[in-house]
Amino acid sequence: MTHRKLARLHAYNGWNLLFLVLSGVILFVPQLRGALAPVRTPLKYLHIGSGILSLGLLALYLPLAREHWGRMRQRVGQKANVVLLTGLLLGWGLTGVLLWFNRYMPAGVAESALVWHDLLTWFAVPWAAAHAVTRYFRLRVLPVVAPVQEDRRVLLAGVLSAAGFLLWGRLGRGLGVPGLEGASEAGDRTPNRLEPLPEGAAFNPVPVSDPPQGGGGKGRFRMYSVVAPLPTFDARTWQFTVQGLVDRPLTLSWEAFQALNRTVQVSNFHCVTGWSVYSVTWEGVRLSHLLDLAGVKPGARYVKFYSGDGAYTDALPLEVARAEDVMLPYIMDGRPLPTPLGGPVRLIVPQMYAYKSVKWVQAIELLDRNHEGYWEVRGYPNDAWVRKEG
Repeated sequence: MTHRKLARLHAYNGWNLLFLVLSGVILFVPQLRGALAPVRTPLKYLHIGSGILSLGLLALYLPLAREHWGRMRQRVGQKANVVLLTGLLLGWGLTGVLLWFNRYMPAGVAESALVWHDLLTWFAVPWAAAHAVTRYFRLRVLPVVAPVQEDRRVLLAGVLSAAGFLLWGRLGRGLGVPGLEGASEAGDRTPNRLEPLPEGAAFNPVPVSDPPQGGGGKGRFRMYSVVAPLPTFDARTWQFTVQGLVDRPLTLSWEAFQALNRTVQVSNFHCVTGWSVYSVTWEGVRLSHLLDLAGVKPGARYVKFYSGDGAYTDALPLEVARAEDVMLPYIMDGRPLPTPLGGPVRLIVPQMYAYKSVKWVQAIELLDRNHEGYWEVRGYPNDAWVRKEG
């Protein structure tokens, strides 16, 4: 009877583990964010549910663990396999809970949880594949009849898993997979894809700033986009427009935009997936200054932002848009804002998660009603505040 229960638990856990790993990889591969955007939010909750189920299956196993352990006798490899699987499930469970409630976690906790959650996943992928191959497709004409042979099988799975982890890491860095891509250091020298004007043209390039305050951002950015390839812009034709419920609609060239009053601030950057970059020095135009130049009409209540990628939009209440730390920077840590991070100009809303900080902003529109942004219509919460007030 116990043997049948263990067999059923093993089968349930195997299928659940397969879904857990596949859904996790799908959620975190940047190249899939745009294509799977309509199902991303329900998939996220199914992934969370799968994680809870895995802990439930582990709890059902515990009353049977002592007898199972005794059945394995001298099969050290099988015992090591059970310990490894238990560690994976507990590690996923703990880090998953920390990520689920990351807005309530102290600074640094969610980032560490995300790194370990990713690493456990990237180890589990080759391990699960190696385990399946050596268990089900490993030349069944050679049945395992002795403990030492069983240990060799598990040892082989471990060796294949370690090799697969290293190969998967190399592949992940090439694909830009989160946790493996060696994500861009804050303040690195990634070139901007804003094409320069011909030599001799009347154009002021982005000035290199003084050294960033405090030395620059602390942490690593993960590069996310809902379009591929990334958009490119030409300084000769780039324009920034302010339209809608304003007294003086604006159309600014790249040169005119840089001529606006420039301000500097240091703020943190938080992604809803759990990672953060701290103390980034941003330089650019305060959004409130731009709104004052255009003159906001009394009926305006919201500011809508249009990305130059042609797909992404979002909106802020007017009172939030006028906050002192909401700005449109084009310099980050003393260098031109790189294209993967939203250059030439992006929105920064430090007190909200980064899906509100629209990349490649080229237009804003004043509205008398709210606009549901790209991710909000796909299930993200309108409440994007990083920390609850009160």
